[in-house]
Amino acid sequence: MPCRTRPIFRFAAIALLSGCSLMVAGIRSEPIPLDPDRPGVTRAGELDFVGALALDASQVPGFGGLSGLWMSPDRSRMVAVTDRGGLVGAELRHDGHGRLIEVRDVRVRALPDADGRPANGSRADAEDLARLPDGRWVVSFERRHRIQVHARNADRPDGPATVPPAPRGFGAMDGNSGVEALAAFPDGRLLAIEEGPAGRALHQAWIWDGEEWAALSYLTRSPFRPTAAAILPDGGLLVLERRFGVISGFGSRIVHVPAATVAAAAAGAQGAAPGGLLEGRELARIEPPLISDNFEGIAVLPAAGGGLDIYLLSDDNFMPFQRTILAQFRWQP
Repeated sequence: MPCRTRPIFRFAAIALLSGCSLMVAGIRSEPIPLDPDRPGVTRAGELDFVGALALDASQVPGFGGLSGLWMSPDRSRMVAVTDRGGLVGAELRHDGHGRLIEVRDVRVRALPDADGRPANGSRADAEDLARLPDGRWVVSFERRHRIQVHARNADRPDGPATVPPAPRGFGAMDGNSGVEALAAFPDGRLLAIEEGPAGRALHQAWIWDGEEWAALSYLTRSPFRPTAAAILPDGGLLVLERRFGVISGFGSRIVHVPAATVAAAAAGAQGAAPGGLLEGRELARIEPPLISDNFEGIAVLPAAGGGLDIYLLSDDNFMPFQRTILAQFRWQP
């Protein structure tokens, strides 16, 4: 992908409850229900469904394959990475009730490698991103497994970047099962969780304090594997997990790891206490007949009326039979 900025493409999304769609500049945004056969269904597990948009951006060069999701605290902007070395930014608009009603001003740029040049080839498969409290960006890659730390930038990861020494266990990861989940703590620490091979319930995880990595583990329920994570305001953790079957298709679940469990696991990783295991409780399972696709991004923000808003973003793998979906749920812990 060229290192120049792509042209600005604007695409509008109608209010989620309008039930219609709009084509602007070759990009179609369609509101979709939680259950296509039962439009009245508005709940998945413990989560209330706020709305979802299916984004058809096939006319935008480089748009697709979105992994990871960062949203600004005021909800006005989002940033995602792609598995072909793209960096996607867009503006968001919510209504007075906190519902996402518009996505616009999409920009697709080249994601810089550590040397500042566009990442390409086997080095371009970006899977997640996080922003540290000091303004630096962190991006994880698989195939050529690494984590890059980019300098402070108000809008997006920019190059060049530093690559911290790999933690123990990085070399054992399969090429397509690397670090898919990154989450930044308010104190500047970083949590990384590997997707890991299919059929395994225990996954490698690490906490980085800016200088050293400490190893811990994340426990899921096979065949689900972690694909994204977000730190909650109380210090807890939400993990997005995904499964795939040739017949059953995609399915996802959202798992809550309480703050006390996160703190205990971190202490165990540092050797201050026994443990080092992250294990949570399922909040919701999003699979057929509910909307389902290859969800690989999660962001969590306080909801306007209380509780937390959970945003999920899907990766269409640049395949015509998959979709890019931005879904919004609300959780009252």
